[in-house]
Amino acid sequence: IILTAPGYYHSLANWCYLNNGILDIVNTKEENKYKICENDLNNWMKINGKPPKVLVIFNPTYTGAFYTKDELNGIANFVEKYNVRV
Repeated sequence: IILTAPGYYHSLANWCYLNNGILDIVNTKEENKYKICENDLNNWMKINGKPPKVLVIFNPTYTGAFYTKDELNGIANFVEKYNVRV
Protein backbone atom coordinates (compact mmCIF):
# COMPACT_ATOMS: atom_id res chain seq x y z
CA ILE A 1 0.00 0.00 0.00
CA ILE A 2 1.27 3.43 -0.99
CA LEU A 3 -0.48 6.12 1.02
CA THR A 4 -0.84 9.79 0.08
CA ALA A 5 -3.13 12.82 0.48
CA PRO A 6 -6.26 13.33 -1.68
CA GLY A 7 -4.57 15.94 -3.90
CA TYR A 8 -1.68 14.12 -5.55
CA TYR A 9 0.13 14.21 -8.86
CA HIS A 10 -1.58 11.91 -11.34
CA SER A 11 1.66 10.21 -12.33
CA LEU A 12 1.76 8.69 -8.81
CA ALA A 13 -1.23 6.46 -9.63
CA ASN A 14 0.52 5.22 -12.77
CA TRP A 15 3.76 4.60 -10.87
CA CYS A 16 1.88 2.53 -8.29
CA TYR A 17 0.15 0.53 -11.01
CA LEU A 18 3.42 -0.17 -12.84
CA ASN A 19 5.00 -1.43 -9.59
CA ASN A 20 2.02 -3.56 -8.49
CA GLY A 21 1.32 -1.17 -5.63
CA ILE A 22 -2.04 -0.20 -4.24
CA LEU A 23 -2.55 3.55 -3.97
CA ASP A 24 -4.70 4.57 -1.02
CA ILE A 25 -5.72 8.01 0.16
CA VAL A 26 -5.58 9.22 3.76
CA ASN A 27 -8.49 11.48 4.67
CA THR A 28 -7.32 15.02 5.37
CA LYS A 29 -9.13 18.14 6.52
CA GLU A 30 -9.72 21.50 4.91
CA GLU A 31 -8.77 23.21 8.19
CA ASN A 32 -5.26 21.70 7.79
CA LYS A 33 -5.13 22.79 4.14
CA TYR A 34 -5.49 19.11 3.21
CA LYS A 35 -2.03 18.30 4.57
CA ILE A 36 -1.51 14.87 6.10
CA CYS A 37 -1.14 15.08 9.86
CA GLU A 38 -0.28 12.48 12.48
CA ASN A 39 -3.90 12.24 13.61
CA ASP A 40 -5.04 11.55 10.03
CA LEU A 41 -2.48 8.75 9.76
CA ASN A 42 -3.54 7.24 13.08
CA ASN A 43 -7.20 7.35 11.99
CA TRP A 44 -6.25 5.63 8.74
CA MET A 45 -4.51 2.88 10.76
CA LYS A 46 -7.61 2.37 12.94
CA ILE A 47 -9.64 1.69 9.81
CA ASN A 48 -7.08 -0.36 7.86
CA GLY A 49 -5.15 -2.11 10.63
CA LYS A 50 -2.02 -2.69 8.57
CA PRO A 51 0.51 0.11 8.00
CA PRO A 52 1.34 1.22 4.47
CA LYS A 53 4.71 0.29 3.00
CA VAL A 54 5.23 3.83 1.68
CA LEU A 55 3.92 7.28 2.54
CA VAL A 56 4.19 9.88 -0.22
CA ILE A 57 4.02 13.51 0.80
CA PHE A 58 4.56 16.55 -1.38
CA ASN A 59 5.96 19.74 0.09
CA PRO A 60 4.53 22.07 -0.99
CA THR A 61 1.31 20.12 -1.32
CA TYR A 62 -0.75 19.95 -4.47
CA THR A 63 -2.76 22.88 -3.07
CA GLY A 64 0.39 24.93 -2.40
CA ALA A 65 0.52 24.53 1.39
CA PHE A 66 3.82 23.94 3.19
CA TYR A 67 4.30 21.55 6.10
CA THR A 68 5.54 23.03 9.35
CA LYS A 69 8.32 21.47 11.41
CA ASP A 70 5.75 20.28 13.98
CA GLU A 71 3.61 18.67 11.26
CA LEU A 72 6.64 16.89 9.83
CA ASN A 73 7.63 15.72 13.32
CA GLY A 74 4.15 14.25 13.73
CA ILE A 75 4.49 12.39 10.44
CA ALA A 76 7.94 11.21 11.57
CA ASN A 77 6.39 9.76 14.75
CA PHE A 78 4.00 7.65 12.67
CA VAL A 79 6.69 6.64 10.19
CA GLU A 80 9.07 5.56 12.93
CA LYS A 81 6.39 3.67 14.88
CA TYR A 82 5.29 1.61 11.84
CA ASN A 83 8.59 1.51 9.89
CA VAL A 84 7.09 3.21 6.84
CA ARG A 85 9.22 4.48 3.97
CA VAL A 86 8.68 8.09 2.93
